[in-house]
Amino acid sequence: MSKESGPTKFEEISHERWKSEAEKSLRGAPFEKALVSTTADGVRVEPLYPNADVPAAAPDVAGVPGAMPYTRGNSAVPSPNGWSIRQEFTNSDPAECNARILEDLSRGVDAIELRLAASSRGAGTAPGIEAADLAGFSTLLDGVMFEMIGTHCDAGAAAHVPAAALAALQGPAGLGTSTGSFGMDPLGALASDGSLPFSLERAWTLAADLTRWCADNAPEFRALRASGLPFHNAGATEAWELALAVANGIEMLRQLTRAEITLHDATDAIEFAFASGRDFFVTIAKLRAARTLWARVVEAAGGDDGHAKMQMFVRSSERNRSVRDAWVNMLRGSSETLAAAIGGADSVCTGSWDEAARAPEAFGRRVARNTQLILQSESHIGRVVDPAGGSEYVEHLTAELAKLAWSYVQRIESEGGLAAALGSGLVRRAIEESATEEGKQIAKRKLSLIGVSEFANPGEERLVVESRSSKPDADASPIMDIAAAVVAGAGSSAVTEACIHALRSGASVPAVLAGLSANSTAATCRPLRIRRYADSFEALRDRADDHGAPTVFLANYGRIPEHRARSGFAQNFFQAGGFVAEENDGFTEIEPLVAAFRSSGADIAVICSSDANYQSVAADIAGRLKQAGAQQLYLAGRPGDNEKAWRAAGVDDFIYMGSDLISVLDDALTIAGAKGGN
Repeated sequence: MSKESGPTKFEEISHERWKSEAEKSLRGAPFEKALVSTTADGVRVEPLYPNADVPAAAPDVAGVPGAMPYTRGNSAVPSPNGWSIRQEFTNSDPAECNARILEDLSRGVDAIELRLAASSRGAGTAPGIEAADLAGFSTLLDGVMFEMIGTHCDAGAAAHVPAAALAALQGPAGLGTSTGSFGMDPLGALASDGSLPFSLERAWTLAADLTRWCADNAPEFRALRASGLPFHNAGATEAWELALAVANGIEMLRQLTRAEITLHDATDAIEFAFASGRDFFVTIAKLRAARTLWARVVEAAGGDDGHAKMQMFVRSSERNRSVRDAWVNMLRGSSETLAAAIGGADSVCTGSWDEAARAPEAFGRRVARNTQLILQSESHIGRVVDPAGGSEYVEHLTAELAKLAWSYVQRIESEGGLAAALGSGLVRRAIEESATEEGKQIAKRKLSLIGVSEFANPGEERLVVESRSSKPDADASPIMDIAAAVVAGAGSSAVTEACIHALRSGASVPAVLAGLSANSTAATCRPLRIRRYADSFEALRDRADDHGAPTVFLANYGRIPEHRARSGFAQNFFQAGGFVAEENDGFTEIEPLVAAFRSSGADIAVICSSDANYQSVAADIAGRLKQAGAQQLYLAGRPGDNEKAWRAAGVDDFIYMGSDLISVLDDALTIAGAKGGN
């Protein structure tokens, strides 16, 4: 430190000097490899971001809170709690679901998300609420005070069903003082469900109808949802999720304005939805970038600043949930919720720890809502506007994600828009490419899944996965007045009014859907599917459990310090595939080691020791274990120049950091006699 006439100051250190000192501390390890990383999108992440790297970024790039381009949030002043706590409900039985809704609303939830089943969406096999008619919706929402909460729906392209039901239940008072969204997302539903109950042309006609109806009858409800969730959960990177959601919003603006809805009314009709994923800082940057991109889209379309604000719903990632060691999902949910809050979400849904296996139960819903309540009421996260603002790292990441996502938007638009990009296979190819690369990273444990690929608990109780699929009723008869309104209702909201009348008159939901789809050919595409990070490992664990937990013998040679690191690695490695790998203190002679292997009853063994010991005894141990009946023999560590000799002695394969666990464990389970596999 240097002294001046005033207070003591720290000496200013240049970035070059810092890097020089950092390289010395690495003791020969390459700086780029040791300290520089990349995101799933290939965005470079530096270990340090000097101020000069983001030159006065705030005025020109990020703006200020409450001003264009809204990177730093829609308001300069935080709302009382920061964001709305939205709980999702998927229980098929309306009465059971109602009890859960009322319980959660009385315990801190201020918004509900109703995920409707395929029977109410008109397509796909989505699990969710089975409300067959207005009586079913009445049971579902009995006792709910709409004027006091936010009511949101996930109904794919069939948003007229919940919209009509809510309007019919409200009676003369209507939904004028209530808030929420109906979640109509034709392209997102097409991508996730693989079909719509009607054509895309019909879908856009209905979207315009519902938008007009909301403007006149439910001004605080957003008719449409441009969602990145189907794409994220299928394996899209953050930049692709951003691009696909924004491209979806662009298509909505295009279609609504073609239907003579003003640009401002069109922007006010759209809610955006994003996932909060495994990478904490990338999620924060993604949400900040999303507001920037949408503000620029609206600006380019001729909209004013007041209508360029993105209404953002963020849900914790379904892709990030595991069925194995599912309790860890509570920790994942905490991180995801905090990232959503810091990123500036308007509304957040924290998924239950058990949602990958079943409709969330009371304990899971309690933990989910209390995660948000703690962040609001104890941590006071909502009292700060844009907490990440000014961080050179976050600002840099935000700008890079926005730039990359915009290049993808341009690719989508060059195809003719999102509908064309879905049809051409551009979207599927991009997602499959990223999902394949991600799968490789997971298989090699470069991306860790605690409790699944790392530190698996072989004695855990297996969470039973429920079958929750449903299918629409194909025997419904069209309701002719709805069909007639579709044909004659251009420029009005006649279709929504006809749906309300039909439900009030006793029509079933399938009948309403039939009226909406009358004389229209269903739009179809190859559906995306949720690709959970844990899928591959959990399939291995299921095979192992069904076989009866095969064993692997840890052939530990030498004193404990000589074998401990590699025996621990090997135990962790094989437990990820459902093997039982019991620890032992090791053996200093080969004969007792071989005798212990025979007594273990294992068909598979892995030699664990130090490099020095390997040079003198690896070949001997391998030969003796093979003679003792080892069907498959591994050695923990890279073989280097010894590979040929050790294989000749009996070693079948080598395991080390960077090994493809999925491939190795799949083969090992097959050798152990477990059914299935490749």
